[in-house]
Amino acid sequence: ESILHIDGFEQDKKVVVIAATNRKEDLDPALISRFDTMIPFGLLDHSSRQQIASKYAKHLIKPELDELARVTK
Repeated sequence: ESILHIDGFEQDKKVVVIAATNRKEDLDPALISRFDTMIPFGLLDHSSRQQIASKYAKHLIKPELDELARVTK
């Protein structure tokens, strides 16, 4: 049996898997080897973290958003 069959994937189907981690060193190398492409990206700056927080934490006022962005480096 092919590994695709064992995993439940059919060869003629297109499958896209998107995953994210900040602890790559904890992942099994066998799992990592199954991904064709890895796209590393750096940490967000303070302003970007504050903008993201403002979209999801609408109840916070600006000083609280600033503090949240500061502590979530």
